[in-house]
Amino acid sequence: MILLFLTLGTSYDFTKKPKNDYLTYLKAMEKIESYQQLSLLVEAILKEYFSQKQIKEFTNNHEKLHKNFYTLKKLYPNYFKRLVFDTNGHYPVSEDLDSILQDFQICGITNKYNPVYKTIKFKGDDRFEENRKKRIPFIKSHEIEGIAAQLSI
Repeated sequence: MILLFLTLGTSYDFTKKPKNDYLTYLKAMEKIESYQQLSLLVEAILKEYFSQKQIKEFTNNHEKLHKNFYTLKKLYPNYFKRLVFDTNGHYPVSEDLDSILQDFQICGITNKYNPVYKTIKFKGDDRFEENRKKRIPFIKSHEIEGIAAQLSI
């Protein structure tokens, strides 16, 4: 169980459904509004997820990945305001999330192995922490840890 201590002096258990006081806290915080900030947040969450699970790669399951981030968008609306989903299909799909993951591959943060691209290997970026603190300083490391703990990709 992960307990996090927020700046308001309250604790929040990310393994349970969000409490009203935490949702109020998130609504009062700054928002992720640019594509670059959103990309950095997704990278931070994936980096923490891989660290928590002690894995280096995961199966490229498009549906599962998008459903996970759709759930995170509902739980953390201020952080994922910029992430738009089309919910008219069989499952929610975000073009921005697809674009971010493609950008990660182009930049060398992730790899998809030929010939079927079924596995994604996450390498991360050495300058990551510096970039995160510069672009999204209002999201603290312990918050990213809690968000990543909710992924099941």
